[in-house]
Amino acid sequence: MTPHEKRAISLAVAALVLGFFMAVHWEAGHWFARSGALVTVVAVVFASLQLRSRIAQSSGFVDEQLNRAHGALLKQAADAGLDAEQAEEAVDRVAREARKEVGDVAQEVSRRLYLVELWLFIVGTLVWGYADLPLDWWFAK
Repeated sequence: MTPHEKRAISLAVAALVLGFFMAVHWEAGHWFARSGALVTVVAVVFASLQLRSRIAQSSGFVDEQLNRAHGALLKQAADAGLDAEQAEEAVDRVAREARKEVGDVAQEVSRRLYLVELWLFIVGTLVWGYADLPLDWWFAK
């Protein structure tokens, strides 16, 4: 989990817990509903960081680094006793594996970031819009 995800989830949970305790303390459900607004703000800020688009750029970064290192990798392969064709095949295999691994990780992280963003919006919006109703009913009893 990235530090951004940890921070966003921690802020959201803290806002919800604090809002709930304030609602119970003052017997006013609107305090909990306001915490939902704060969770929605956290979701907006989290989404505005555009972390998923940054992750999507990782494949270009990997290609750039592999292209820069191509000559050095060929030299190391040749120093290890491989002929030019074997060295080229070895470097290509490493490049393919690196691209695949980075692509798989980027896809997994992007999906997780999307889910965190989505759930922050859903929870924040539902709490903001409806959390005061059951609490006010409970306090009225």
